[in-house]
Amino acid sequence: MPHHLKRNAEFIFSFYEELMNKKNKKEVSELLNDLSSRFQFDYFYILNIPEMTTSKLRSSFILSNWPQELTKEYDDRSVLTHSPVISGLRASHDPLKWTLEDVRRKFPADMAEGVVSMFERFDMRMGLCFPSFDVEGRAGAVCFAGDRSMPEDGELATLHLLSHFLFGHLSVLIQDMASGAPNLTHRERECVAWASEGKTISETAQIIGISQNTVNGYLASAMRKLNVMNKTHLVAKAIRCGVIH
Repeated sequence: MPHHLKRNAEFIFSFYEELMNKKNKKEVSELLNDLSSRFQFDYFYILNIPEMTTSKLRSSFILSNWPQELTKEYDDRSVLTHSPVISGLRASHDPLKWTLEDVRRKFPADMAEGVVSMFERFDMRMGLCFPSFDVEGRAGAVCFAGDRSMPEDGELATLHLLSHFLFGHLSVLIQDMASGAPNLTHRERECVAWASEGKTISETAQIIGISQNTVNGYLASAMRKLNVMNKTHLVAKAIRCGVIH
């Protein structure tokens, strides 16, 4: 085996061993930060692929080192609704590459320059996303971004494989967290999830197709189960416990 291939195989094996020893999201995030730096990326995020009705990227993040200012501006601009990256992840299981030129070309004309300017201010001029699936078959992706040249085929292959390891291990950790969390019903989880996206009682009722009183009832029941006093604390604790992601 050529020396460079042997070194890469050793790195992959070492990374996998280290990943399997990570016991929580914080430890996985630290490892992912090291991996990003090794490949000269400034940013990473792992997400569940957003539903078509989802308007905020933040609610789909599992792990991310995006600055809060970037995440807020991204959501305030409603970038998710028009994102060619998210559309591509919904449509294909192949790795996805993007550059600022793609953003400029594929976004609506009245949005493109503002979105490009936002990414430029955070030195985010290109990115990669590697689709994957969790233990229940739910689609997600591991993504990297920054200000470097597009990786060559060998780097892409390594990152693709490691991304599957990362998403799989993280989904197991989240499932383990959820198994020890309060047992919310499907409707309770659904109402809490919409609350986490900033939806009002009225909006949630309309989306799900139930009455506002019923939504209030589900949220009140979820508050009792999670032992919290208001909706803000409910959302925060539900995310922390892995009840919603």
